[in-house]
Order: sequence, then structure tokens, then C-alpha cells
Amino acid sequence: MAPSLRRRLPLLHLLLAIFAAASLGDDQPGEDYTTTTICEPQPITCGGVNISYPFYLNRTADGSGNNNYYCGYPGLGIDCVGGKYPTLNLDYYSYNVTHINYTDDTITLADPDVLDDKSCPQVDHNVTVPSFVWLMVDSTEYTVGYLLFFTNCSTLTLPDQPDIKPIACASPEDNGGDDGYSFVVPSYVPHQILSQQCKDVFLVPVLQNVSQIDQEWSTSGYRSILKLGFQLEVDWNRRSEQCAKCEESNGQCAYNGGGEFAGCFCDNGRVEEQECNASGPEEQQPS
Repeated sequence: MAPSLRRRLPLLHLLLAIFAAASLGDDQPGEDYTTTTICEPQPITCGGVNISYPFYLNRTADGSGNNNYYCGYPGLGIDCVGGKYPTLNLDYYSYNVTHINYTDDTITLADPDVLDDKSCPQVDHNVTVPSFVWLMVDSTEYTVGYLLFFTNCSTLTLPDQPDIKPIACASPEDNGGDDGYSFVVPSYVPHQILSQQCKDVFLVPVLQNVSQIDQEWSTSGYRSILKLGFQLEVDWNRRSEQCAKCEESNGQCAYNGGGEFAGCFCDNGRVEEQECNASGPEEQQPS
């Protein structure tokens, strides 16, 4: 296969997907076929959160039941659950999207179990960002700390840290006497004894640094901090040279399901291989 043809195949596949969506969808005459199929009009609102590029609404993008292409960065698809709850999937867990800041390129997420108005939220997993999601832990001044949750602990008191108490609502008595005690502490607090006396530990980022330990940690203190959620920022360094050139020309990058750059969407409805101002034969739109 000639090299020039090989380079054009992703764009050809993308155009075929668009044509299929245009024929299967319910677009009205005169609407731009690119913005009504893959690159939708923005922002899209879900639960009061504006969803705009490089984030996108996570739904069947090609109109035929296969989310083969999308306009935005890999892993930044947001589900609008029930039409009013925006969620983002990080590996095996979904988090509520409470805010997206397009000035700082950050997204604020919170564990739905915490936002569910539970008086004693239980953290049972680490917060991790999988490699296929183009986000990273926010490096700005806002996300500056982590909480450590220790569960199934055999100890009730810490000899050298009397201010650290078990989570009051997660005592063995409240759990039927089975699961041991649970503790929560900021990560900078010495926790060697807890590491030795507890079976499980989970690390959770928070939006603010926690400077003291007091009785509130065993009641509602940790819950109020968890409800603020945590921030991740868009990892712009993951962009390919093609995508960077596309955005520099005021285009939006399209990717396929494998996270590979597939084409550049332009304001005039055209799809280019790389740049919106690129010269060469024009792509024909369907009549």
C-alpha cells in the first residue's frame, strides 16, 4: 500500500462514519453534518455542568450504535446519567462531575457515595487515573493533600497519637461486630501503627490541605472534606503533533476508540487530516 494512502485511511474511515451517521440520524436539512454527529454544538449541559471540548458527551457518536469516533481527548467522555447527573469513569469507578474549569483546564470529581448524603461514607478503593484517560492529578495549589483510610483495624487506640480516634460511625458495633475499626488521617500524619494493625488502606486526594487532627475526624469532619471532591487536570502533553496543529488552526481533534488521532474538525464543517487551513483538495460534504 502506498504510504500516502495509508496516511489517509483514518480520515477516510472517519468520513465514512460521518456519512453513515448522517444517513441514519434525524438531522434536519441544512444542519452541519459534522456538528450534529461527532462534534456536537457546545457547550452541552448536564446537571448544571457545561461539557465542552476536550470533554465530550459519552454516547453513540456515529449514530449506528458504535462509539467509534469522538470529538475530544481519550477518556474524557462524560455520561449524563438520567439526564441530570454528569459522571466520569476512572477505570472501574465512576465519579460525579461537580465542575469543569476551562480556564485552568481542571475537572472536579467527587465519589457518589459521599454526595449521597450518607452520614458515614465508606471509602473502599484508591483513586487512580488509568493511562487511557488524558487526565492527571492537579498540580495547582488547590489539590494539596491526601487522606488515608484504614479499615479492618484491630487496634482501638494509638499510644503515641491520642487525638486520632476511630471513625465513630464505623465501629465494629455499628457493623455487626465483624469488620474491626476504621480510621482516617491526612497522609502526612505518621501512620506506621495503623499500617501494621489494619488490613486495608486506601488513598484519596482532597481539595484542601488538612492542618490538624481533632475529634471531628471521627464524626463528620472527614465527610465534609470528601464532599468537596478532588481535581484532575487535562494532560495536554498527551497530544500528538497532528492534534496540536489542528487546535492551533482553531480545529478540534477527533480520536477513534483506540485513542488514535483520526482527523481535524473545522468550523466550516470540513474534516482535515491535520490543519483547518491546510491546502489541498476539499473534502466533499454529502448532499
